[in-house]
Amino acid sequence: TDLGDTSGMLMGGVALDAKQNLIAMVGTEVDGPGALESATVAKLVGVTGVELGRKGFDDHLVREYAQVVDDHTIMYLRKGPFENQTTDVVYLDFKKGTEDVLYTYAGWAHNLRVTKDKKFWILPAGDTLVVKKI
Repeated sequence: TDLGDTSGMLMGGVALDAKQNLIAMVGTEVDGPGALESATVAKLVGVTGVELGRKGFDDHLVREYAQVVDDHTIMYLRKGPFENQTTDVVYLDFKKGTEDVLYTYAGWAHNLRVTKDKKFWILPAGDTLVVKKI
């Protein structure tokens, strides 16, 4: 795998989907394309390093645990600041340019998974296991 345009990105989360040959990533870009434009970015990259989608954010919120859904959408967790410890499960569609919150957990969650068949997402949070249809 050649990560190409991903150099200079300090990862908050990265996931390789070998079946679809896609890499989803979210985090802080410290050097590289667009580094001065935004604090955090989300990217979808093909295994040859071709960037298929990119969205920058200027809110300085933590984004991590990226998951590939398909060739134009990813999911990830977005965490609020220390004063507001919430975690959003976010669905990002690069074609539409939309970032939709699917679920909000009242605390910091530390994992997110999309099932292999891409039909469900799973969030273990505290003493709860949330399973929802995509």
